Amino acid sequence: QGSFFCGKKFSAADVAWAPFLERYAAQLPCLHDGLDPRDERKYPNLVSWYKAMDEIPSYICRVKGNNSSWRKVLRMAGFGNSGTPPAISSRMDDADSFDIASA
Repeated sequence: QGSFFCGKKFSAADVAWAPFLERYAAQLPCLHDGLDPRDERKYPNLVSWYKAMDEIPSYICRVKGNNSSWRKVLRMAGFGNSGTPPAISSRMDDADSFDIASA
């Protein structure tokens, strides 16, 4: 009952999960076809959480970030010394182009 992890009120559980879920929302679509945590048809409760978090000002200005910045983190640190695989890199480039065009 409610959009947050512990119901209708924002709690420590939301604080703990927010950085992970924000990063996943930006990075998973680049890594796996058809895996988009913000897809309301597949993940209605998770999308409800994202929307509820968007109503919290401190979350928006300190944690949320944007898709482009989260993808840069993936490029820099996500694959260790081997670098970013070409197929993943091109998906991120395509996604970044889409983000800019839709802004």
